Amino acid sequence: MARMTSFIEPDQRYRSLRIISALFSLIGIVLMVSGTLLLVFGLYPLLTGTASTAPQGEDPFTARQLNPVQHVLGLSAIFSMIWSFGLLLSGLQFVAYGVLFKLAIHLEENTRVSAQALDKIRSRLEPRENVIEPFFRA
Repeated sequence: MARMTSFIEPDQRYRSLRIISALFSLIGIVLMVSGTLLLVFGLYPLLTGTASTAPQGEDPFTARQLNPVQHVLGLSAIFSMIWSFGLLLSGLQFVAYGVLFKLAIHLEENTRVSAQALDKIRSRLEPRENVIEPFFRA
């Protein structure tokens, strides 16, 4: 039988897994950026105090009236913060999936290299007269 030559090939294997890994990483980065922007837009009204201040008037009865627009701003800030945490976590999860695909590809490549190295060591230990067949197949 012939020696292992699958590792010596110039092209990269698992092109579809590499594309999926890049796609997961890209989606994760986009989700994390949008979650960060949404978090900034949600925190801004809460930190500046524009979400909960009541309008001040000269008449004491009008000073106690609450502006419904400002309460909506406070609720929208809270909802945007909740959504931003969800987007940040899902973006982190997508990036982790992309890294796990890359890790699986590298693990397979390293296993193939180790099999080839073990096959070379075994062939050097065997006598030269016998026909040596590789133990490992790629």
